[in-house]
Amino acid sequence: MLNHLNPLVRRISALHDAELIGTATESLYGQALLMAQRPLRPADSALLNRAFLGLLEWATHSEDGQE
Repeated sequence: MLNHLNPLVRRISALHDAELIGTATESLYGQALLMAQRPLRPADSALLNRAFLGLLEWATHSEDGQE
C-alpha cells in the first residue's frame, strides 16, 4: 500500500514508463524494510539490488541510445 498523498508517490504514479514505475515502487518497498529495521530475507536483498541497479541504469541512460 502506498500513500498517494505523498508527493514522491504521486510523481512515481504519473510516470509513463511502466518498468520505471515498477522499479521505483520496489525501491520504496526496500527502503521501507530498511527504515523499519526488519531483517532482510534473501529475496528482499535481491529486490533491493535489482531496484538500485535499475534506478542507476535509468539515471545514466543516454537519450540517443549510445553509452
